[in-house]
Amino acid sequence: EQGTNFGGAILNGAGAVVGTFNTDFIGPTMDQGAASVIDSSGRIIVAGVQTNHLDGDAQHIVLSHYSASGVLDTTFGTNGVAVVTFGTRVENFQSLALDSNGNILVAGLDANNSIKVTRYFGGSAPTAGTVDMSFGTAGTLAVGVIPADFQSAVRVAAAHRRFGLRALE
Repeated sequence: EQGTNFGGAILNGAGAVVGTFNTDFIGPTMDQGAASVIDSSGRIIVAGVQTNHLDGDAQHIVLSHYSASGVLDTTFGTNGVAVVTFGTRVENFQSLALDSNGNILVAGLDANNSIKVTRYFGGSAPTAGTVDMSFGTAGTLAVGVIPADFQSAVRVAAAHRRFGLRALE
């Protein structure tokens, strides 16, 4: 059984479609892209959630990385995809940002509604798509817990070498 995939369109300044991209994840998964950013070289990073039906519906945040023309960058993470894990079986994506060095900040909630932020190396270096282990504890910063409701959200924003979080209700 095949699930859903990440995909999107690349638009020019006039709003015309100049390219498309699609990632076909392996196995019966339900994949939902939720946010994207474009780095200073025009590369596209898409973040979303992948639910694996073969693993008891485990839900993790995933990042996929594409060239400016929409080709999956297989040097990023593992074959173009990095799986974000906060140490629980069910994790919810909240926000995506780039810092001034092109590193990728991903904010989300673990199964206990604890706010977590993980930083991944961006760009095209051999480390692209790997966790920056110097950030937080083993690459992840645990920030706190928010009340559990579907109206709550966490947004991460980066400026220079700092980042900020905002819990929205």
